[in-house]
Amino acid sequence: MNRAWRATNSKQAPSQGPVSRVYSVDMTTLDLPYERGSGSPGTASQGAVARWRTIAILTAVVWGAMVALSVLGSLHAIQAQDLAVGLIWRPITADVFGAVLSATTAFGLARLRRYSILARAVTAVAASLAASVIFSFVSIGLIEPLAGPSFLQAGFEARLIRMASLHVWVFAAYAGFFLLLDQEEPRNMGGASAAAAETLRLGSQEGYPGLDARWFWTFQAAFWSALALFSIANSINLGDSPTQAWRILLAEAGGFAVTGLAHYTLLRPSRLWSLGRRAALALTVSVATTAAYVLGIFVSYFIIAPVEGPPSLATGEITRLEFLLMSAPRWMFLNFPVFVGWSGFYLALDSARRLRAQEKRLYESMMLAKDAQVKMLRFQLNPHFLFNTLNAVSSLLLDKRTEDADAMLGRLARFLRFALEVLPDDETTLEDEIAAQRLYLEIEQIRFEERLQIAFDVEAGCLPALVPTLILQPLLENAVKYGVSRSTRPVHVRVCARRIDANRLELCVTDDGGGIAHPVSSGGGVGLANVAARLRTIYGAEGMLDSGPMEGGGFIARIVLPFVTVSEAAES
Repeated sequence: MNRAWRATNSKQAPSQGPVSRVYSVDMTTLDLPYERGSGSPGTASQGAVARWRTIAILTAVVWGAMVALSVLGSLHAIQAQDLAVGLIWRPITADVFGAVLSATTAFGLARLRRYSILARAVTAVAASLAASVIFSFVSIGLIEPLAGPSFLQAGFEARLIRMASLHVWVFAAYAGFFLLLDQEEPRNMGGASAAAAETLRLGSQEGYPGLDARWFWTFQAAFWSALALFSIANSINLGDSPTQAWRILLAEAGGFAVTGLAHYTLLRPSRLWSLGRRAALALTVSVATTAAYVLGIFVSYFIIAPVEGPPSLATGEITRLEFLLMSAPRWMFLNFPVFVGWSGFYLALDSARRLRAQEKRLYESMMLAKDAQVKMLRFQLNPHFLFNTLNAVSSLLLDKRTEDADAMLGRLARFLRFALEVLPDDETTLEDEIAAQRLYLEIEQIRFEERLQIAFDVEAGCLPALVPTLILQPLLENAVKYGVSRSTRPVHVRVCARRIDANRLELCVTDDGGGIAHPVSSGGGVGLANVAARLRTIYGAEGMLDSGPMEGGGFIARIVLPFVTVSEAAES
């Protein structure tokens, strides 16, 4: 490629471088994985320490190597031009400045870790380009005393473009590997819910989630097209004719081919390896692909359509093979960051997509478990109520109260129609829930007559709120069973609903049945424990059940849940 040949042909030295309860209720929970950054204070601190460590190690490795190479190149220039050894601080200072720029870029990318990997990758590329320009702007003056004639004869803009085109790949390689090492672990259901949408958008290959063929070749086309544009711009900057761009395109096509081959033969089959092993493999592949790429440059520039080489090659003092062996180390040095950058971005994109696929599977398994749990709890309620009602109808028929039995069956039919029209895990408006519970209480009122007195105290503004279907029925069953059926006097059962604040709804069922303690229903988890489990399953910590005796006699069961209307749910 032209940047390699020009660097060889010039004499420039390299310089790259649950609220309190009276009676215990079993609150069924889902065992959710911890979401990093959303829990204990120590977690955020540990994450920051880990990030600092990652940046420090990566900076030391990348820019430590750059410093070593710069020192070697500078010593060669000092010897060749008979310069003072003290000038060696200049390229070292430039590389230290580059290390600071890379670390700053890494901290910026770390603040974007909640964004998609695609957005972070694009940001990393833009930041690498900006960092290379800033680095080159500052470094030009530092390395000028060590530069070769061709560099000194060029204008400032030409120098800036030449240095930026060489060093952008160092910054890109650093950013790519930082994205790879800064991957998050699968998040909990809240985080995975959002990640599921991203995963569905990205897609994943069955059996081997990661960069599928479409996304891999999109990445390939973007990477190597950008590289070709950079190389052509640098070639024109160095004075070459735009008509010679075909040589650059041919060389970049070679890079496109060798990285594609590496993907299908080495990197893709190793997707199940650990991150460390894959990173080591990627670096090894980078060496091999760089060597193949350099060979392609040589073939393009000196065999297919030879360009003017050094005089020793033209006069036959050295053969083409000798020239290749002499030039290969320098060409490897100049192009190795390109393939390291390709490997870093490749692994970062592939690992992120595999992580999103894991989150999608985690989210789906949670939703299946939650759905099964809610359905189980709901279907435990209906047979319990149905059994009690049919017993009451049977008693009425034995007592020859056929009209009351007929009325009870009619209300039962309407109640069951409501129950069967909705799915077990559906929510309904409080207005419809109250209407359904009126049917239930009217059924019970036929049984108990004057002993059951019913009252509803519901704020009008609460009627559009969404509540789990039949959530009040176990509370009313409890009041009827332990408050009304065990009393010989009239018992007042009251249903109330009010907003505690803008975001919470309170539902209460009270009875003045003499203060007899209502035991938690036992029978496979039905009753109050069932309600508590449903609330916890659906709303998590935002849903709760509190119950106990009231002062002066009676019993209260209180539900608190998020206040969400139908329109608000539709918007969200």
